[in-house]
Amino acid sequence: MALRVRVANPGWIPPTPMSFDLKAYAQITRNAITQAFRALPAPIPHTRNIDGRRIGELSRLTREGNVRVELADKNMGVVAVSASWYNKEAYRQLNDATAYVATDVNAAQAQLRTAMFMLNSAVSALEPKEKAFILLHTNESTSPFALPYFYLLLKLHKTPVVGRPIVSWHNFALGNASSWVDAQLQPLLRLESSVLSSSNVFVADKLAAPTDQRECWLLTADVASLYTVMPLLAVVAALTWFLNRHATLGNFARNRIQTVIAVVRILMANSFLVFDDKVWRQLCGIPMGTHCGPTIANVLLLHLLDQPLLSTFGKRIGFYRRFIDDLFVRVADRKTALALRDWLHALQPWLKFSVNVHDTYIEFMDVLVFKSPGFLTHGRLDTAMHTKPMSRHLYVPFSSFHPRHCFSGIVIAELIRAAQLSSQPIAFLRSCVLLYQWFRLRGYPPSFLDKWFARVSWSTHRHIRKGTHNNNTQPLVCVVPYDTATSRIRWSELLAQSWSLISSAPGFSTPPITAWRVQRKLGAIFNAHNPNNHQRA
Repeated sequence: MALRVRVANPGWIPPTPMSFDLKAYAQITRNAITQAFRALPAPIPHTRNIDGRRIGELSRLTREGNVRVELADKNMGVVAVSASWYNKEAYRQLNDATAYVATDVNAAQAQLRTAMFMLNSAVSALEPKEKAFILLHTNESTSPFALPYFYLLLKLHKTPVVGRPIVSWHNFALGNASSWVDAQLQPLLRLESSVLSSSNVFVADKLAAPTDQRECWLLTADVASLYTVMPLLAVVAALTWFLNRHATLGNFARNRIQTVIAVVRILMANSFLVFDDKVWRQLCGIPMGTHCGPTIANVLLLHLLDQPLLSTFGKRIGFYRRFIDDLFVRVADRKTALALRDWLHALQPWLKFSVNVHDTYIEFMDVLVFKSPGFLTHGRLDTAMHTKPMSRHLYVPFSSFHPRHCFSGIVIAELIRAAQLSSQPIAFLRSCVLLYQWFRLRGYPPSFLDKWFARVSWSTHRHIRKGTHNNNTQPLVCVVPYDTATSRIRWSELLAQSWSLISSAPGFSTPPITAWRVQRKLGAIFNAHNPNNHQRA
């Protein structure tokens, strides 16, 4: 089995020959990986999620109307459920008078035509290109607008089984307006320290913040049915506060605030959906399935949750991060954890939190956060890759008609994720064993897996951590669009001429340019002119 262990050089220190102890460690690690892989039972590769005979039977039942084939949550793939149960669950949610109200097609079409005129007036002050993008699908005054359809994403991990309501706004008349609102708010949310963009950022932030509180407790919470309970007045107040604050900081143009709020009002007032040839309108919030739905939820919880929580508990909160409606908190002691739990339950009557509290380990997103045996010494929480127990790990099967590099990209991306989320080598090795087994079940040959697995080592975690949080500074990114003008710029000559000026600028302890992406690969040219060639392009 062709496996190797790579030991990364520590940053800018010149490479040195491997010592006897280091060679022995590499050999032991290589043997441990090899033995773990060989100990796996020989799996039976599945080139399909379901065999042909069952597909034919499900097709027959679907045509007869007895069975519905739908998607399930938590990466469980496609499942078959009773059509009567599916309709009963959908109507149970749609008959909630606090979230939806029944209407008819004619009334919905008439209200949408009025909304188009209001939207045209609300965006009249924008630039012509922005206005044309927002109003692209709104000039259907003669023909009826296609209303979004409603469906359920089945949550089989819940007891009893329920459905997550999704409304598809693809090609809806207000879809472009939703995308525009999302584009206005997303760059501002990236500036908020409490808002997470991915689990990798969460791990890097947590590892960069060791705690002196050796008896700390861990708390996670999420909001139930957030997208259907957000009141319009609360959303408008949160957006007004959020945009005015960033306008004061110079991050947003103040004359665009009222335009954004006006467009959001139109979106929330015209959230129509169709199910079983019947029409409803969502009363509160904005449906899941829209571009701006998660962004608006982020802004609302930033205003109603993040700010008051951090100001109320102060220094008793050692670490706080939130990914949309899921939050993670490290508190000083059990008393604070219970007080925070009670505070969340009493925050708003329409915000229903499910809270988990533990003093040793806890699950958050796709990360397992835990206290290792050395926690009392170093004070850092450790992490490992976590998967839901019901996940089927439905990677693209190797029998699929894809280029070879697509399969290698899937494997290597999962290994990099495991390396980034694993704070200890043993956690990375365990993840490798599981990933190897899951990919074998999807038909990936051992000859390819051995080669691809050897390309990623746990040292990837150190590179990512050092590159993302070096001296608590974030990298500055310059994005240049590729067009007929920029394609003629001689980037290699500019970098070669200006590198010495940039690297000697005051305030830069390391070269500020570390990577770029253009049409041609310039890594070799860049490194040839970079005096500190430890940086990788």
